[in-house]
Amino acid sequence: MSVQPELTSRIESDDSSAGPVLFFFATAVAWLLIGSVFGLVVAFKFSFPDWLGDAPALTFGRLRPAHLNTVIYGWASLALCGVFVW
Repeated sequence: MSVQPELTSRIESDDSSAGPVLFFFATAVAWLLIGSVFGLVVAFKFSFPDWLGDAPALTFGRLRPAHLNTVIYGWASLALCGVFVW
């Protein structure tokens, strides 16, 4: 039967793609954590507008796009690439 060579081929291909998949998923989790921190700061800024009010770079209008961009482009795209490679 040709089951054994097919199984060996699948195991070899899984072993060869484990590194890139792990890299994509690990960086996706890192970007998810960064995006979550931005989201937490945005939530505080929405509830307490004067919090961190002295820094113009930390206004709600600048942090909200940073939160969305890190979650969409950082987490979602890298996780999707990891799924595609898997």
